[in-house]
Amino acid sequence: MLTISIDEASRNLADTIARVTGSRQPLGIGNNGSAEVALVPAAELQRLQGIAASSPAQALFDRAGRMARLGYWEWDEVADRCAECSEELARIYGVAPAQYMERTKSMQGWLDWVHPDDRAYVEKVEINSRDTNSGYDVEYRLQRDDGTMLHVREVTEVLLDDNGRKIWSTGIVQDITEQKRAEHELKESEALLRSIYAQIPGAVYRRIVHADGSVRNTFISEGVRNLVGYSAEELIADPRRYSDNVHPRDREARVRAVRHSDETLERYDAEYRFVMPNGETVWIRAIADPERLDYGDVAWTGLILDVTDRKRLEVDLRRLRDKLEEWVQERTALLEVANEALEAEVAERRETEVALRRSDEQLRQVTDNLPVLVGLVDGDERVLWCNGLAAEWMRRPVEEIIGHRLVEALPPTLYDSIQPAILEAMSGKRLENEIEIDFPDGSTRYVHRTYVPNLTPDGAVKGFYFFIHDITGRKKAEQAMGEYSDRLALITDNLPALIAYVDIDERYKFVNKSFCKWFANAAEDILERTLADVFPDNYPAIAGRFLELRKGRSVEFEDRVTYPDGVTRDVRATYVPDKTPDGVVVGFIALVEDVTEFKQAEERARQSQKMEAVGQLTGGVAHDFNNLLAVIIGNSEILIEDMGDDDPSVKAILRAARRGTELTQRLLAFSRRQPLDPRPIDLNELVGGMSAMLRRTLGESIEIAVASEKGLWPAMADAGQVENALLNLTINARDAMPGGGRLTVECMNARLDETYLEDNADASPGEFAVLAVSDNGAGMSPSVLEHVFEPFFTTKEVGQGTGLGLSMIYGFAKQSGGHIAIYSEEGSGTTVELYLPRARDIVTPCKPEDLAELPGGRGETVLLLEDDDDVRALAVRILEGLGYRVIEASRAEAADRALSEADRVDLLLSDVVLPGKMNGPDFARQACETHPALKILFMSGYPAEAARRNGFADLGGAPLLRKPLDRRQLAEALQAALRD
Repeated sequence: MLTISIDEASRNLADTIARVTGSRQPLGIGNNGSAEVALVPAAELQRLQGIAASSPAQALFDRAGRMARLGYWEWDEVADRCAECSEELARIYGVAPAQYMERTKSMQGWLDWVHPDDRAYVEKVEINSRDTNSGYDVEYRLQRDDGTMLHVREVTEVLLDDNGRKIWSTGIVQDITEQKRAEHELKESEALLRSIYAQIPGAVYRRIVHADGSVRNTFISEGVRNLVGYSAEELIADPRRYSDNVHPRDREARVRAVRHSDETLERYDAEYRFVMPNGETVWIRAIADPERLDYGDVAWTGLILDVTDRKRLEVDLRRLRDKLEEWVQERTALLEVANEALEAEVAERRETEVALRRSDEQLRQVTDNLPVLVGLVDGDERVLWCNGLAAEWMRRPVEEIIGHRLVEALPPTLYDSIQPAILEAMSGKRLENEIEIDFPDGSTRYVHRTYVPNLTPDGAVKGFYFFIHDITGRKKAEQAMGEYSDRLALITDNLPALIAYVDIDERYKFVNKSFCKWFANAAEDILERTLADVFPDNYPAIAGRFLELRKGRSVEFEDRVTYPDGVTRDVRATYVPDKTPDGVVVGFIALVEDVTEFKQAEERARQSQKMEAVGQLTGGVAHDFNNLLAVIIGNSEILIEDMGDDDPSVKAILRAARRGTELTQRLLAFSRRQPLDPRPIDLNELVGGMSAMLRRTLGESIEIAVASEKGLWPAMADAGQVENALLNLTINARDAMPGGGRLTVECMNARLDETYLEDNADASPGEFAVLAVSDNGAGMSPSVLEHVFEPFFTTKEVGQGTGLGLSMIYGFAKQSGGHIAIYSEEGSGTTVELYLPRARDIVTPCKPEDLAELPGGRGETVLLLEDDDDVRALAVRILEGLGYRVIEASRAEAADRALSEADRVDLLLSDVVLPGKMNGPDFARQACETHPALKILFMSGYPAEAARRNGFADLGGAPLLRKPLDRRQLAEALQAALRD
């Protein structure tokens, strides 16, 4: 694709002129992009303009302008008028070049195109340019006459004569709407990403490892500063700064994990210590998914989290576990010693007492070093024993606690808060729970407390043991994880897809809201259930996919499923295995997207493309068939004139040819190429006028009812085509009710809005007058409805229908700017609604003109340009029979020679589509330049609308006759053109 900027395009234009003319004065934009003023003598300017206009470089520049959406204009400052504007410039402004040049005769005419909010600024720039004899470079919004708005950039330069007076201005205008829209969408996307990243705990990053081993961080979210002490900018500027600060003992393991993930493209999940700039060491968990790029590069997209609290909690728990095990073992040993001592002789009692004291001291040493508050309370709530942690938490010596009742040793608020637990323990019940308590040392701690009743041999309660463990750190870690889980749930619950996590035992561990909605069940009723429980009927197929997941392979598939909520959905499913760092599969993540609307849109698009392709095919066939029919009909009419109308063979030929013409008209109607005469019509009046004829046509077995809405809008359509459509629809309805039935013709108003368009993509919004025909006949199946508008598709027996009725109505509706809808149910009947655009003018009924004799010529000379030999020969006979002198040619080049050699040519009758480099309209424009008085008349197998769609939009206002040629139509058109 060729891309050219405004500055470059302007500079190329100037450089091209300079290169062709040999001038050393470039007429372009400065190297810095600013507008310049060039001094050029007037004579030299005229010479340059003549050369540039005929230069191949000009054609190259025009082509580049179209590709870059860049047009140009030139202004004659002496004559104060627009001297030239390019086709692309006129397209940007939404007008023809001539309209642009006419509108810009005044500044206000041009300013009317400028958006009202930009008009004052642009006018100021223009006035400043005129006052200072300088160019300008400005961006503004352009508002076309049809209401559409574009963003454009306009750059101008001025040329001065030898006296410093402005004599010429040149400007270029580029459509930069898509650039502006892309800039706006980019800003919105960046803002959304920043908002999302701000809600994610930790930091998100993307890193590229090139094939040569170099590393580049392309993105790091701002959360990294709080995480590792470095800003995102610092880590992007120096990617090694992060890896250099990984704790030395963890670097090798981290490198191995990165290398393994790089080689296998498996998820990278590692934990290591990181040394922050202030010397603090934190634990980091890094998770990333590698992706192989072009040229051997690998991109890593991932998340890093601070897991320091969790790591510390794990260390504390291990230390506590070890100390408790040690304490239990030692306590057990001491108790055994005590039991043996009790059984010893009295002589050994002293030694036993010593051993007991030693045991107490050891127990004290052990318990005083435990991170657990341990103690014993008797039946009077008196503290018999406690470890040293009690003194720390209570802010008083152990001696002031042991031997005192709890109500005395504890602050009133603390005692009141634990009294219910004391009463429960005193009742002989074991108590274990977690609670938040305010301690005398000023701290508020989450604690895990256990009260164990101390029983006598006969089971009586004589007090209780208490064990209180500070779990504040763990609670904070759990809270942080809970907040992270909440954010994750918020994201997954708002995604328009089903998301679930299933463990290795095939049990659901997580489902989002979409899962619950589709399965019409609450999350708590789904979690912990197995795949077999949730999918009892489809489990064998799912089990096969789960086998692939167990092997570590992702599974993707599409299916059509009816879910428990009763909705049948087209879905696209992706199952991804969840692996540990060493590659062991522990579960899988399921992501199921509802692609029903996407599938439906694809089907509608395919149907629309199919109908368009069939339309183009049938239109082309009809066009070629018209040339053949033109020869047959024309020669048949001449034979009848020469031989009389008694020969039945000639009459049969003419009848068959005219039936062929009717067939081509139906084909053209489907392909939207038939000529239409749209006028405001009253559908009520049209239906009323056809009622009697319809009753005769349909027969007595069909009951006809006509209904109309009050205040019916007039329709803008071809009345004859509407009558044909109504007749076709009623005949189809009659054929669907062979035993008789009821037919309703209804006229109504309708407004089609965006909601209607969601299910009818080929319709357009607006106000329509609707003609609806309903029957209570056999109806149609869905498979028949899919093809009902296709040409030659019919359900009737051979010889009973051509299959062109509904296709003709379809083409007529589309060509009229309307819409057709059909509703049918087997056994109930069919309704066809024809939507015609609402007319804003008053309905004026047309009266047929009286037929007159064929008007003839008076010896005028007609230049006939037609490439088909048979059609040309027929046209010569008709023209000569009407009294005209004929000069014939098959190509534009031959016609040009004939025109230059002839003494006089009054009218050019030309086909639109011609072989060679020049078509009919092109030759007509060229001929009128040398023969201004020459009258023009075109003919084509394509009607006017089709000719415009095929690139012949500019017929110069000349009439267009449709083939096959009708003698009366041709005679009247010739007389009208020559009289004009």
